[in-house]
Amino acid sequence: MSVESELRKASTLEKRGQEAEAIKLYSSLLERFPNNKRAADAVMRVRTKSILSATKTGTLTPEHLKPLIGLCETGHLREAEFAFGRLIKAFPKHAPLLNIGGVIYSRLQAFGNAVDCFRRSLTLQPDVASTHSNLGNALLESGDVESAEKAFERALEIAPRDVFALSNLGRLLAAEGRFDDAEEKFRLSLSLVKPVFHIVFQLLLSMQLILT
Repeated sequence: MSVESELRKASTLEKRGQEAEAIKLYSSLLERFPNNKRAADAVMRVRTKSILSATKTGTLTPEHLKPLIGLCETGHLREAEFAFGRLIKAFPKHAPLLNIGGVIYSRLQAFGNAVDCFRRSLTLQPDVASTHSNLGNALLESGDVESAEKAFERALEIAPRDVFALSNLGRLLAAEGRFDDAEEKFRLSLSLVKPVFHIVFQLLLSMQLILT
């Protein structure tokens, strides 16, 4: 079957609502012909269709955000970035959407954009611990250690038992050579969630650094 025939078949499947089958065929084409723009655009269109329906209804619901999160979690980051870009134009003051956008940019290692999204989200909803923790991660990755520490500490003011804020603050403190403080954070995070293997590893690493 020629490329043109496969594209027509995939398009027919898409029009019939058989989107999973259409994506498989478009994706198969892209594996063999990575520069085929029609197939790439089609995959983007199909994967973001349900998400972008919010721009037509004027209402953004959790049902629209779930597939956006799914794209991010399954590694379809360019599709997630595209969908986020479209949605944020329609809903520029939607705090949860901005938080998700920050996560997407963080995974793309575009930390400046991530920090901007998290900060915009926090101007709208300033007391969301997870957003402060996400901001701390992005700031830490971008090299702003002082601001990252403040963000983690603010997350813990709001939610003292936030395991990820504790763990990440511990990681920051250990990197700064503040091993006693780092060990305290790791031990507390470990006491809250068992087993969390990355926390155990960080605790052991911190203890090793203390003993050397």
